[in-house]
Amino acid sequence: MIPGLLGFLTGALVYGATYPSVFPAISKIANLGSVILPTVFDVNLWLTILLFVLITLTLFYFLERHGALRNDKVNS
Repeated sequence: MIPGLLGFLTGALVYGATYPSVFPAISKIANLGSVILPTVFDVNLWLTILLFVLITLTLFYFLERHGALRNDKVNS
């Protein structure tokens, strides 16, 4: 627990020390304005929505089918 806490505090110190100098440079490069995925990939909005719905439903189906197989290991 102590090494994790020390790592957390070290990371916070490094982030705090480098943020003022690193953030403006990254902000200049990454400032694209209001961008959505369909405009980035140049596809129809409804095609993107359909794709995300299908991925979500597939994920739920997979979790339902294979999550039930693990019930015996969780309850024991």
